[in-house]
Amino acid sequence: MDSDMICNCDIFDLYSADMGSATIAVAKPCGQESAVITDAADFNSGMVMINMDVWRENNLSDKLLEFGRNLPKGKLCDQQILNQWFRIRNPNQLAYVDSRYNVFPVNCTNGELVTDGLIYHYSGSCPKPWLDGVDGYKQHLWDAAKETPFYEQFILSLSKFRMAEVVEEIISDGKLQV
Repeated sequence: MDSDMICNCDIFDLYSADMGSATIAVAKPCGQESAVITDAADFNSGMVMINMDVWRENNLSDKLLEFGRNLPKGKLCDQQILNQWFRIRNPNQLAYVDSRYNVFPVNCTNGELVTDGLIYHYSGSCPKPWLDGVDGYKQHLWDAAKETPFYEQFILSLSKFRMAEVVEEIISDGKLQV
């Protein structure tokens, strides 16, 4: 999982998902269903489950590094390599899990909030709740952050990112229950 994701479920349910004989399982990003699918990307590499036994047995780290060296340079890096290798060349080694495990918070086509997400992914241009996020998703971040041992450090570090106004909002905004 990418570091810009917030888990809103028991991760064991995802861990227990049936991958069959696939090497990896991914979730197509919910909220991005209308995005143009290209050879470079169909799934987002921010949420990938890997069958490490199969990965190691097939020496996939070395194979994918070599394969990536031979691809045209793109902006998607690992995502392009994984999509090309698994979706295009080895589709029988790819499984899909529920798209709610990779929810882009704002559907970029119409701005509607996605409210049934299991894992929220603040990828790319999606508003970040720790910066200028959409109000409907800020509470997910703060609820998750409060459960961590470094919550106070997290709040203090926001000022390093020009976030004095966010800290003030957290303290004074009656809608957030921090």
